[in-house]
Amino acid sequence: MHGQGRYGSWWGMIIAFGQGVWGSLLVTFLMAIVNACLRSALGALETMPGVLAKCLASEEGDHVVQEFMNIVKSRFEDWQAASCCSDAWVKQKAEESPWEHPVAQEIASQGMSDNWGARTAHMCYEIAENCFQLGQTKMIEDSFQRLRDAESRHNASRVLSLIKTWVTPIQRRVLNSVHKYDEMSYKECPISRAAQLPTKVPSTYFQVRANKPVVNLHGISSKGNATWKTCTALSGAKDFAHMALFAHCRSTGVWELAESCWLSCLLPAGTLCRRKCTQQWFMSLGDVEHAAVLLWGVEIGTYDGDDFFRPRGFDSRIPASYYWDVVLNTGADFGWEVLPVSWCGPAYFAAHRKRAMMSALADAGEPGKQPARHGPPFKGVMARKVGEPVGPLQAAAKEAFYNINFETLKKLAKVLRIATPDGVGTIFKVLVALITEYLPTITEVELLKILDKRRLQQHVDAEFYYCDAIQAAFSESDLKEVSKT
Repeated sequence: MHGQGRYGSWWGMIIAFGQGVWGSLLVTFLMAIVNACLRSALGALETMPGVLAKCLASEEGDHVVQEFMNIVKSRFEDWQAASCCSDAWVKQKAEESPWEHPVAQEIASQGMSDNWGARTAHMCYEIAENCFQLGQTKMIEDSFQRLRDAESRHNASRVLSLIKTWVTPIQRRVLNSVHKYDEMSYKECPISRAAQLPTKVPSTYFQVRANKPVVNLHGISSKGNATWKTCTALSGAKDFAHMALFAHCRSTGVWELAESCWLSCLLPAGTLCRRKCTQQWFMSLGDVEHAAVLLWGVEIGTYDGDDFFRPRGFDSRIPASYYWDVVLNTGADFGWEVLPVSWCGPAYFAAHRKRAMMSALADAGEPGKQPARHGPPFKGVMARKVGEPVGPLQAAAKEAFYNINFETLKKLAKVLRIATPDGVGTIFKVLVALITEYLPTITEVELLKILDKRRLQQHVDAEFYYCDAIQAAFSESDLKEVSKT
């Protein structure tokens, strides 16, 4: 079955997918999906106090639990070092850490008293009782949702009375209808017991001491009024990103550079990168709240003299498939390098294999013989090395800093001491200044093509398109010139 369209057939679409920008866009999109999935899972995998559940696993051997306790100990010591740091920004992030949670403090106290040895009965009791009771689950959030609905929809004053606050989650049957817990209503009570029930409940039965809550529901639910930490998938990922930052700063002693962790945005999803001091390449899944970058291991294969990379699949022999790292303002290229790659699909290898083999057979004097089939190193889409490693700023300049917003671009230009001709004004001026700084030999046409790449990757960027300078730059003559190349 063939589908007709711009390329005439599905085969043409596959060729288009396997080459150029569209393949890169799809891979970037898939990396972003993996990033989002990991964010959702990190609340249970990595953050306090949920991560402590592993201590309760009876099927795990003592050595596994001990290794885990060593990891928890290291994270706690990273947080302690951040709490004692003289840098105000680091201290603020430490105060927002899950280690400030009273339950986490209790577990840490127990761990230190036992020198972080194997799990103890008391520690398991604390974890089970404090981390996994009903108050730590979604039931509380669902109850608040019902209260907010009652406050806004069924009450003109938008203030619930105490008795209404008490009975609303019960009347809405949160436990029964949402979480499938059995509830007994008064109609289900035995007749003999119902006859003994009082006919009138005392007026003070549901009243608290002050006859009103300390903070009413509106004060709790209004944006910006919360004085406590809410554990969500996004906040959990951000917390662990900061923990990765603390670990890096503690091991390297560069606490004064911690605030520059926002430079992690220079490794967007789909980037093949590594630290200069290592030989292992990683696939970036993108940064988390500009605090740290999520990395995924890659496999390397060779085909016809070229190096190919693809994200590593699951392997039970590897402790983790993902890693955390940070980019700090440590000097030239920030200690990182990026490998230029081109994303290739099956169509690329089919065409390349036939062309190469036919050429080889023609040189051998057998032009009519069909080439032998030699498969690519991996299945599916993979990245082909197309150049030598470059710094993250140069790599980002080639992509027009497509994943970085205007405010961060201005911040980057200020840190790098790159001035625009008329001062920092429009996004166009900042982009041109940054791109020409790290690609000094670029021509005007090449510059326009890079800027157009930002438009393509961001689809519709109003901030970029409705700028007068951009409209002037993309004149009709320039567009015609670009279309010729």
